[in-house]
Amino acid sequence: MSTLARTRADARFAAPLKFAAALIAVGLAGGAAHADEGGVSFWLPGQYGSFAAIAPTPGFSLPMVSYLISGSTSGKHDLDIGRTLDFGVDGNFLGEFFAPSYAPDVTIFGARPNFSLTFLPAYSRVSASVVLGPHSANSQDLGGFGDLYPSAQLFWNSGVNNWMT
Repeated sequence: MSTLARTRADARFAAPLKFAAALIAVGLAGGAAHADEGGVSFWLPGQYGSFAAIAPTPGFSLPMVSYLISGSTSGKHDLDIGRTLDFGVDGNFLGEFFAPSYAPDVTIFGARPNFSLTFLPAYSRVSASVVLGPHSANSQDLGGFGDLYPSAQLFWNSGVNNWMT
């Protein structure tokens, strides 16, 4: 095989090899992926559900959403030292989302605008029970306000069809 033919063959395989090497380098360099906010959704479940794209009537309104979630787990584990580790966790969260909103009687790009600022007073209780021999630990309560959440939307409609952004 001549030098020219060998150079053409090498060039033909060089691009796929470089691409494969780049993929391997990216895969090896990547760290662990972590959920934003500890895995808590930024959006409320159902916030943009059915009829969400229907434009609000002009003026002020006060939408409110109650959010309640609870969960628990427990376990028992025999230890090598002849003792038992008993544990249980029970968590409850109650929040009331208030979203004072204003929809001016104007159009922007043919759409009705709506502006809101949501805030969240909330209460959370976590009760943990851990018992190892004579030692034990238990619960904590926490109340407060969540972050302010400003929002601006544009609503379009054409007959029975509605869109929003």
